[in-house]
This record gives sequence, C-alpha cells and structure tokens, in this order.
Amino acid sequence: MINHNKKLKVLHVLGGLWCGGTEAFVMNMYRSIDREKVQFVFLIHEKSKAHYDDEVLSLGGIIYRIPDRTEVGTIKYMIYLIRILFKIKPDVIHAHAMFNSGVVMLASFITGIKKRVCHSHNTADQFGDSISRNIFRTIMRLCIRGFSTDLAACGNEAALYLFGDKILKEGKAHVLKNAVNVEMYKFNGAIRSKVRDELNAGNRLVLGHIGRFSKEKNHEFLVYVFKAVHKLHPDSLLVLIGDGEFRPRIEKKVADLELSGAVKFLGIRNDVSKLMQGMDLFVFPSLFEGFPFVLVEAQAAGLNCIISDTITPDTNITQRLNFLSLKDSPAIWAKKILSSSYKHEDTLEIIRSKGYDNVTMAKWLTDFYMGHKHEQNLVIRGGF
Repeated sequence: MINHNKKLKVLHVLGGLWCGGTEAFVMNMYRSIDREKVQFVFLIHEKSKAHYDDEVLSLGGIIYRIPDRTEVGTIKYMIYLIRILFKIKPDVIHAHAMFNSGVVMLASFITGIKKRVCHSHNTADQFGDSISRNIFRTIMRLCIRGFSTDLAACGNEAALYLFGDKILKEGKAHVLKNAVNVEMYKFNGAIRSKVRDELNAGNRLVLGHIGRFSKEKNHEFLVYVFKAVHKLHPDSLLVLIGDGEFRPRIEKKVADLELSGAVKFLGIRNDVSKLMQGMDLFVFPSLFEGFPFVLVEAQAAGLNCIISDTITPDTNITQRLNFLSLKDSPAIWAKKILSSSYKHEDTLEIIRSKGYDNVTMAKWLTDFYMGHKHEQNLVIRGGF
C-alpha cells in the first residue's frame, strides 16, 4: 500500500533529459504537479549533462545514471537496475523507455515496487524488423504485460504498438495526454513582432518546424518541400528549431540547394511558445510519431499545421491540422502550404475542454500515482 501521509517518490526512467516530446511531457508534469505531495526522481541512461538537468535539480529533483542496456548487455543492465532500485526505493516507477521498459518492469517487480507504470510514447522505432529485433520486442511485450501494474500511452496507436491489440480491446491502458501550459501560447501581437524582428523576417512567409534532427523527423523531405515553396514564393523563410545527429547533414543539404539565406537553424530553444507566435504555418512531415507534443503546442498557439498522414488523426484537437501523404511530391505539399490560412486563431478554450491543460493533467496524474479511482474518460477502449 502507498502511504499517503508522506511525499510520494516517483522514479521516471528515460534515455536522457533532452528536448524531446517524452521529456517535455515529464517536465510539464513536474512543473505543474504538487511537489509537496510528489517527489520526482530520474533514472537516466545518458552520461553527459542534458538540456533539462539544471531545471530538474532546481525543482528539487534527483538524477541517477546507469549505462544503457545496449552498452552492457541485458543481464548486466538488469543487475545495474536492481541495485539502483534497491538504493532509491521509489513508491512508483514510471518507465518511458519503450521496449526496454520490459526489463525495467521485471526489475521493478523483483525489487518489490508496488506501482509499476509503463508508458508508450511512439508508434514505431528506428531499429528495423530483423528477426532478432522482433524476438526482442515479443519478449519485452510479455514482460511489460506481465510485470506492469498500469499501462499508459499518449494515444491509442501508441498503446497498440507497444502493448498489442488485446490490451487495447480490453481497455487496460490509460491515456496520459500531452498537456501544455495553455496560457503561454495565448497570442500576443507584441511578442509576434519581436520574434519576427529577431528572425529578420519582415513580411516574409515564415514556416516553422520543431524537432530533433533524427531519421523519423524527415528533415530532408521538409527541405525539398521548402525548396518548392521558395521557388513559387521567394519571400519565404524556414525556421528549424532543435538539434541532433542529422543536423550537419541537413545543413549541407540546405547549402547544396542554395537555400542558406532562406533557412534558419535556431538550435535548442527555451522560448518555443514565443517563437511559434512569429510563425505563419507549422510543417511536420514525420515518418512516424506517437502523439507529438509539439503539435499540441502548435495548435495552442493557433497555428495551422501541414503534417504527414503517418501521424494519428487523434492529434487534430482543434481541426487545424491538414494531413498529406509522404508519397505526395514536395510540389503538392508546397501548393497546400501556399493555399493555407496564416491567421492565428484563439484555440485555448478548445485545448482546455479536450483535457490538454497541464494543471488538469497534473492533478489527474497525482491521483493516478496515489492509486485513486479517477479515470476522467482517459481509459483507452477498442474501436479500431
């Protein structure tokens, strides 16, 4: 039984504290949750300091580090996990490690942690479909189903991918919505003017993208789309926010296409809500996603979005998402972009009414950790 008279210690297991959607969800909840009731502790597999480390420590969090499973092998990794879990002694473990969460759930069961939450944030992974990888996925799914006390996902398709069809149909997974601080995204003309001045945008059409420079974000296709846009509308600008291993490759592609004067690489930023106010349209052609946090942000900012149809339609909270196939040519994407409305709409009440407000979600999460029966229509049912 969880002792409600002491501060609840919740251990979040993540790859690192970088600027991804998973980390954004956890940090939004940490900022919003009642820290007199709940203590967040982090188990990280990244050796070096990351983007959110300082903020975690400033909020009273504790960061522990262990080697990644791929570095030391599954058996040694399990030993590291068991040792650190006995040391930390959390009341709740909340794993965000996709299939590696199977090992985390098993170790948590062995060490006697009463509440074990496995959280799916994606609808695919980047490791292909080799025989060995599929065997690993099958074993990890069995561990996740067998040793988790609670299953959670950012949406139905993410739940289906990690937990399987049977779990989904039985309604055994909770939706933990990618909620945002909606007031931060309220349109402000002065902020828009300031951002556009900083970008030296003038009256140019500003297209925005936010995401890690990695395979699934499909930056190369985005650059070709922008080339088609720029050919038809030379007074245009593409703003790329984020960092990652593919960034040098994309910078070279931009240079090769002679677009360097029309594409800005802003790196990792802490003022995304403001930068979005300076944009006219958001473009997001990902190969795969779970329930992208950044699309909730873009809709909260009132932006129209042109996105790939690989992304679940459940993300269309405000009806401002326009879905296109990645099989369509960059020219077709460009035509859609140039025929879109660039007006920012006030969508905050819609975001709140659909449950994507961080305060509401943080209160629900506190009850969830404490074992209260408080579903608020967040349980996934069948219906595919």
